Amino acid sequence: MLGLDFIRANREAVERAIEVKNVDIRVGDLLTLDGEVRSLKTEIEALRAERNAISARFKDVAPEERAELGRQAKDAGARASELENDLAEKQGVLTGLQMRLPNIPWEGAPIGPDESYNTVVRTEGAVPAFDFEPLDHVALIEKNDWADLLRIVQVSGSRQYCLKGVWRCSRPS
Repeated sequence: MLGLDFIRANREAVERAIEVKNVDIRVGDLLTLDGEVRSLKTEIEALRAERNAISARFKDVAPEERAELGRQAKDAGARASELENDLAEKQGVLTGLQMRLPNIPWEGAPIGPDESYNTVVRTEGAVPAFDFEPLDHVALIEKNDWADLLRIVQVSGSRQYCLKGVWRCSRPS
């Protein structure tokens, strides 16, 4: 996740990454929301400081003024609580937007809609040759009946699996 300081300092690079990766986010909206979050934090801290200052004066005032000071401290605390709720909501939206931001691509990376635009830079080792058709992990699981992929989707959603049979882990003695 890109930090807000980095986004502010490198706005053009972030906007280019958004364009290249074809993500629907506006950096201006994200930075506006960041400004609102920072302003709320500042206001909340000011209200807390005010409440603390009122509480510190409480012991030095006359008994008839204590009720008014108590009301002021309570109002400042209530307003801070309201702002904290608003802050939590906006912070959640901001974090969600940050999570959707793509990383900055390498300048030499090819730009295209899918992996067919990629180029091979180098190949490590020899490509193995099999006298049979290799299977991917899903096909191996289904062929060997190691897990029930279709039924577990109904229980816990996609991209999950449940192993079948008795599975033992060997533990060192």
